[in-house]
Amino acid sequence: MAIAPMGLTLMFFPILMPALIKKTSALSCYRAGTMLFCVINALLPSMRLAKAAGPDVLWICLIAFALIRSVGGVMTFIPTAIILNAMLKDARNVGFYNGLNDSLSALGKALAPTATGSLFAAMTTSQVVANASLINATANALRLQEPVFPFDEHLPFFFISSLCLVALFLSFYFYK
Repeated sequence: MAIAPMGLTLMFFPILMPALIKKTSALSCYRAGTMLFCVINALLPSMRLAKAAGPDVLWICLIAFALIRSVGGVMTFIPTAIILNAMLKDARNVGFYNGLNDSLSALGKALAPTATGSLFAAMTTSQVVANASLINATANALRLQEPVFPFDEHLPFFFISSLCLVALFLSFYFYK
């Protein structure tokens, strides 16, 4: 049920995007989508609070998060292609740069789940921390320590949000 808003967004939002881009601009849509990604990824670890509030609140939050995330995705990826094509002055290189853009996007989509999943797994398990004393090399030299905020389950999501902030900053810096 939480995936249904994503499917609806992917079906209908690309139809609405040309009107939205015409009314604003591709760059404005890109920035809005990047901000949505940044906010939703920073708030995603708080889903634990929705679970504690009950199943109805959890499902409402899941559907809202899925909808916002999918709208942010469409508002980011479609304008990226438009901005890239607008920046290319030489028509001979359009195919090369579109292919490079798609290849790097696919590489990111392949590597990101592995990297953030590994980071999430590392941050949610108890970490073994070595004692600083070299003299006391007994069984007490290693002790389990619980991760603390933000070096817990929040870290991968904050990392993704920080990447979104970098992309947002670069959109103001490079493309005016």
